[in-house]
Amino acid sequence: MNIKYCLLIVISCVIGLSVANSSMADDEEEKDNSRNCIQTRTLKSTAVVDDRNVLFVKIGNSVYHNRLPKDCKGLGKYKQFSYTTTSGSLCSLDTIRVMDATGRENRSCRLGKFYEITTDELRALVEESRNPKKADSQDSDKEESEPE
Repeated sequence: MNIKYCLLIVISCVIGLSVANSSMADDEEEKDNSRNCIQTRTLKSTAVVDDRNVLFVKIGNSVYHNRLPKDCKGLGKYKQFSYTTTSGSLCSLDTIRVMDATGRENRSCRLGKFYEITTDELRALVEESRNPKKADSQDSDKEESEPE
């Protein structure tokens, strides 16, 4: 077997694998309905749910939920934040800064992925943030009531 032929096979396999991986990543992103970035020029407003959940309302009223990777102390209390972007997009690796009651910027927190949510999902998220213990007890009640 000729060395050029072997190299051609290896290169073809590598290209094939990288295309397959790229395609699988696209499929996975479509399945969970997430986005890494949203364009800031399409944002109409934002709303803080609690220390870990932020809503981004776009023009046209579609709502994107961003669940931060970690709790962002003070975010739920002050309900306001700032961000800076140079690219025109807000992305999952960008940070927001909690603003206190005087408008002073404090803690910096990293964003997570953006998930488009329905009105029902929005209601459930807000309800869960108001009654976190109630949501946990309902889940455990469901588990207890399931037949074995």
